[in-house]
Amino acid sequence: MADADSRGLPFDHLTMDFLGRDGMESLLDAVPGFVFVKDTTNQILAVNTAVADTLGTTPVAMSGTQSEYWYPEVADKFYRDDLQVFRSGTAMKGIIEEKRSPFGETRLIETDKYPVRSPSGRIEGLVVIAQDVTAPRYQQQLEEVTDKLAALWTTAGRTIHDMNGCLAAIVGNLELAERTTQLEVSRESLAAAKDAAYRAATLTQNLLRLARGQAITIRESAFDVNEVVSRAISLMRPLLSQKLRTEVQLTNATLVAHGDSEAILDVATNLIRNAVEAMPDGGRLLVRSDLPRSKAHVAFSVEDTGAGIPEYAKPRIFQPLFTTKKDGVGLGLASVDAIVRAHRGTVEFVSAPGSGTKFRVILPRHEGPQPPGSNRDPGD
Repeated sequence: MADADSRGLPFDHLTMDFLGRDGMESLLDAVPGFVFVKDTTNQILAVNTAVADTLGTTPVAMSGTQSEYWYPEVADKFYRDDLQVFRSGTAMKGIIEEKRSPFGETRLIETDKYPVRSPSGRIEGLVVIAQDVTAPRYQQQLEEVTDKLAALWTTAGRTIHDMNGCLAAIVGNLELAERTTQLEVSRESLAAAKDAAYRAATLTQNLLRLARGQAITIRESAFDVNEVVSRAISLMRPLLSQKLRTEVQLTNATLVAHGDSEAILDVATNLIRNAVEAMPDGGRLLVRSDLPRSKAHVAFSVEDTGAGIPEYAKPRIFQPLFTTKKDGVGLGLASVDAIVRAHRGTVEFVSAPGSGTKFRVILPRHEGPQPPGSNRDPGD
């Protein structure tokens, strides 16, 4: 708002006579926002058209009335602020209040109150100037949140980078121990630990690339989609509570894709974890694989009977750092989408509030030699 002398405005009771009622209304209407002129008894002397329009009346009808007639719920609070201006003799500026519009919207109103003095210096009333600052304030809040998220994203990237260095050291030492140990059981345990550490290192590398806006790195080879989905279910088994009814329907068709089986394993485990977390009170978890009609692709899906995805969130669920979970970080589905796109595939989802969600991952089918263990029927 425009600044003014905090000691008060040099208006007096002759102002109305000098300008005339029409002139006073024109003067008040020229001021942006909502304008009230009140005396020391909380009586309204004049308002601009903007104020009257919010109440469905006219400035003339409001002149000479008490504030509590128009604002019965908040008039006392407003008058307490008025009394503070009368007692101090100085203006109050930047009062921020939330008000509900007739349409049920919550608006942010910024109010300034200036004492009105007579030529002798006696305070005879005050001028109230209020403006709706909802949009600028929300924009400011949005910018603050964006800055915080950017800082968080940068910190996360650095943390992932450091973690990746630690994992590289773990993998190196496991490989050394695997080469030097003589016990077969120890070799198997070390191999499993090395595999898990390698997967973790790959995951952190991809998260770092995601944070930098770079493409996900994948190791290309043929792999059995059903085998990957089965591994994901096994890994997630500890999360499947007795409240959940888990169904697995894997097609007998040969589903061989080309790409990084470990990355797709992360996709499957992410989707299963999300489905489980969407049903804290139990429900039905359905994991399926299928061969689309074109037979040029392979697919698997994860379906739950949870609360579903809110309509407002659907366009943004794959955006990094966006989440609808109270304790979420917004990386899971962003990583899923990035990995699948790196495989030249797509992620589809269908969701309705109260009816659950279904995610379906579609990948190009591998044409060529089949990986070991893929001995199912061709799926005609």
